[in-house]
Formats: sequence, structure tokens, C-alpha cells
Amino acid sequence: MNYPSKLKPPIFFILTAILIIAAGIVILIFSEMGILSSDAFKIYQVILFAHASFENTVLFARTRNYGLIPAILLHLNLGTINFIYLFTNEFIVLAPFSVLLFLLVIITLYNYFTKKVSYRHRKVFELAARPVEKTTDGFTPRPYPVGEVHFKKEVITDFAKFLTKNLIAMSYFEKDKIYLVIDQNEWTYARILKPNFKNQTYVSVDYSGKISVNIAKKDYKKYKEEYAFDELCESLGNLFKSFLEYFKDGKQDKIIKMFDNLSDQPLAISDQPLNA
Repeated sequence: MNYPSKLKPPIFFILTAILIIAAGIVILIFSEMGILSSDAFKIYQVILFAHASFENTVLFARTRNYGLIPAILLHLNLGTINFIYLFTNEFIVLAPFSVLLFLLVIITLYNYFTKKVSYRHRKVFELAARPVEKTTDGFTPRPYPVGEVHFKKEVITDFAKFLTKNLIAMSYFEKDKIYLVIDQNEWTYARILKPNFKNQTYVSVDYSGKISVNIAKKDYKKYKEEYAFDELCESLGNLFKSFLEYFKDGKQDKIIKMFDNLSDQPLAISDQPLNA
């Protein structure tokens, strides 16, 4: 069965990509016209690849997702090629980097198509909204309690690390609870400092087992309809309860498959009391 998306298209990311490409084209044209230095486009590329490499490095440090390493090296390699060519204008010097570039592109594409590196936060919102049809209520700016679970602290901690490593939710550890932040902006994963949780969508689990859900207004507005807020929060909480149960039972692959086969994946969440 094919489930239609309940989310609006990710316009922000499309516009960002268009602006980056447009900026590169403008700089290239101005360089060719002599308005800018002929090296301006190369400098732009060096900065672009250096930024991408730094962002992926911070992301790796936060998530320990080893599929990111080839992407880090790829951007570093591209930046190095542009930097060397900026000063030498000789392709012969770049031969070793070109061979490495080819290998890194193959590995990076492999990781992409096998979904070893896949941002799954948007799919979390899709799964949460799947059982919700009621549209009579609107947004409510408050955390919503969704019951509790009974797991050992170590299980909850390992579960949070698993979600972060697989780019499902970014985990932030507090003294008495864990915040699992879900944000459609993957740059959130690369943040070094903690975000303002009041402005983020999260599922919090305290070490006594109580679960609370907060859906940010900016994320709620990304749905095509104004779905019943309480039901949406309840569904998101139940979804993470289900994930936690799968994790405890050693069925981590089942969690990943729910995302990778989203179009034909029936929702299977648990609203039963969980114990471990």
C-alpha cells in the first residue's frame, strides 16, 4: 500500500541549494567577464568544500556515524584540488588527488544509496502523522505527556545513542532525562551547543520512565493539514515507545526498515505498557 505524504515539500532546502548554485554561477560569470579576479570562482569552491568538510566532521563527532568519513574526505579532497590548482594551474600535480577523488565518490555514493548515511528526521514526522486524521484542533505551545515506560537507565541511554548514530534524533543528556530532538534541518545535528528545547520538536524520556513530547510550531506548520495536536503528540510518543521496545528486543534493523520502506510500511507502534 502506498501512503501519500502528509508533509509539505521541503522548500527551504530546495531554495538553499538553488542559492548556492546560483552564487557559484554568478561568481564564475563575473570572473570570466573580468569583473572579479579569475581566481574568485576557485576561492569560492575552496570555501564551499571546506565548510562542507567542517560541518560533516562536527556531525561525525556528534553521531559517530562512520558512513560520514568518506564524505568528509571527499570534501577535503575537492577543497585541496581547488586550492592547489589556484596556485599551480597544473593538472599533473593533481593526479594522485584525482584518483583518490574517484574512489571517494564511489564510496560516498554507495553509502548514500545503501542508506548508511540517511537523515531520517523528516520520515519521523511522516510516521507520526500516519494514524492521525482528525483536523479540528490546531497547534498548542506546550509539552504533552504521553505516559511512561519501565526500562533501565542503561537501556534508555544506549537507545538514545542508537537514534543519534542513525540520524533519527539528536540526543542531549541531562541530569534526570534525555532529550531526543527531531529537526528536519540536518544542520541541527552539527550543532556543538545544545539547542533551545522550547523551540525544537523533541521526545524526552526521564530516568523514571516518564515520556513527554513537544512539537515545535515550525515543524507543525510543515504538515499539509492542521492535524489534532494532542493526537499528533500521542502518535509521536507511541512511535518512540515502539522504537524503544524494538531496541530492547535487539530488533534495531526493524527500526531502520520502517524508515527505508516508508512508502509501503504499515505503521506498527505500541501503546501498551513497556517493561525491561
